[in-house]
Amino acid sequence: MGLIDRLLRPEIGRVQFATLLYGSFVTIALIVFVNIGQPYVLLEMLKIEGGEGALTGNLAVTAEIVALLIIGYIGVLSDRFGRRPIIIVGALAMAVGYAVLPLVTTIAALFAVRIFLAVGTTAQTTAITTIMHDYAAPAGRGKLVAVVGVLMGIGVVLMNVSIGNLPSRLIDSGIDAISAGRWMHWIVAAICVLSAIIFLAGFRAGTPVKPEERLSQRELVRQMVVCARQPRIALAYAASFVSRSDLVILGTFIVLWGTVFGRDQGLETAAAMAIGVKNFVITQSAGLLCSPVLGIILDKVNRVSGLAFSSLVAALAYMSMFFVTDPGDPAYLPLFVFLGIGQTACNLAAQVLLGQEAPNDSRGAIIGGFGLCGTLGIIFSTWIGGIIFDLWMPSAPFVFVGVLTLSVFFLSLWVRLRAPGPEALAEVVSAR
Repeated sequence: MGLIDRLLRPEIGRVQFATLLYGSFVTIALIVFVNIGQPYVLLEMLKIEGGEGALTGNLAVTAEIVALLIIGYIGVLSDRFGRRPIIIVGALAMAVGYAVLPLVTTIAALFAVRIFLAVGTTAQTTAITTIMHDYAAPAGRGKLVAVVGVLMGIGVVLMNVSIGNLPSRLIDSGIDAISAGRWMHWIVAAICVLSAIIFLAGFRAGTPVKPEERLSQRELVRQMVVCARQPRIALAYAASFVSRSDLVILGTFIVLWGTVFGRDQGLETAAAMAIGVKNFVITQSAGLLCSPVLGIILDKVNRVSGLAFSSLVAALAYMSMFFVTDPGDPAYLPLFVFLGIGQTACNLAAQVLLGQEAPNDSRGAIIGGFGLCGTLGIIFSTWIGGIIFDLWMPSAPFVFVGVLTLSVFFLSLWVRLRAPGPEALAEVVSAR
């Protein structure tokens, strides 16, 4: 049996797997791009001076409120009508949003575009996560989640390196700053359209259960709530509250931190943004390199124990940002590497635990609940993070999320004692 066969359920073909790999590579990169392009829009196009942290936090909170309202129902729709229509609609909505974003001239218009983008990003994240767990063989779930995580990391890194620094290269070639920012966004919009076409051609139609066996929308909503009473799913939901906010805090404030710091040092906006982009690339690269090892470990240990260890590492990594006084100083690179490893570990462990526990007939709804908790965490963390970024210090959002992540560590210990679930070896044996 080959490695691919150990990762996938028997009914999943090579084309579907290749499409999942492409979707993993491109989806989160396209979503994270808003955190790359938005500081440029704020500082260069709208000429915002002062209060960038609070405005960024408010924009993120607004987008997450939209996600909060729709993410559970999107999961329900994916169980009723299939994952493929959801991810295609999400990609096309993001294409429209990114095409319009660099044309905004007011803060109100910026909020409107972020709301529209939120619909697309919510559909994308819910669908790609559900497809991943649909395709995963139980005994290889951790490794498949790790493979997907590696590709997501590569996609995010390449997005930052190739697209994040594009304005600087265009300006050097003679294009004005505003036009450079617009071309950056329009290229990303074109990638969204191309991705929608690939998803249409490559992903399986339908859901893992037969049409006549699909639960009603009402029953799917009930399942999302009822399953939250199970200790391990409740723990996964709690981890989502923290781990998804981990990723957004990282994407939102690490680029903003470097951009604001560089501008305060007298750099042009594009050059200042490069500081934040560099640090973001470092964190994502570190997470990318450690993902395969984490995936192997998570398939060999109890999934609750894996989450406990991962959340402790993430908490320490986020709180270490307190000691960074100059995000452009190479002396602090080890802390940014540690940050990337911690964030990746916590996110992977939460995903693997959820995939183990979510049933086939309501997986989309359960993942919708997982995303709902993550959205609540993002709203809470970005709102507080934006305020303390301006009022306390730029590293404050990271310290705050570190404290939240530490609480998940203690909750994991409690669940490990009360409802540990199957050991990894037992799951492998039962899968055979």
